Amino acid sequence: QEMEIHQSQLRLFREHMLTCIRDLATVQQELAMLRTGSAQRLNELQQALEESNGRQRHCWEEVQWLHARVASHTELLRDRETQSTLWEQRMSRLEGQLGGEHLSQLVKELEARVAVDATAREAQRALAEERFEYLERHTQ
Repeated sequence: QEMEIHQSQLRLFREHMLTCIRDLATVQQELAMLRTGSAQRLNELQQALEESNGRQRHCWEEVQWLHARVASHTELLRDRETQSTLWEQRMSRLEGQLGGEHLSQLVKELEARVAVDATAREAQRALAEERFEYLERHTQ
């Protein structure tokens, strides 16, 4: 009878050990899946970060390009304003020297050219403003 009890205990112990081994294998398999999933997620996050950095770098380059364009246009505007002032001085001098209809026609032609230049400058300023707004919206 003691032998039967001992054999029963051994059988129960073996069954318990087999259950523990199966549970351990299941836990190891789940852990391996979690590690694989974590590695994939880490790779996805790294790729997303690299893409975001690339977009940010591109936007920064565009902003720098726009700043350079604005500076160039500002300098051009100053030059044209200086030229306009010089034209006005020359026209005043010519009016004093020549007078008459011919000079009035020349003045009208020059004023028309200046108006066209002003319209072009305004269009360039509006375009630069649109680009700045676009970049500001997409970098936030």
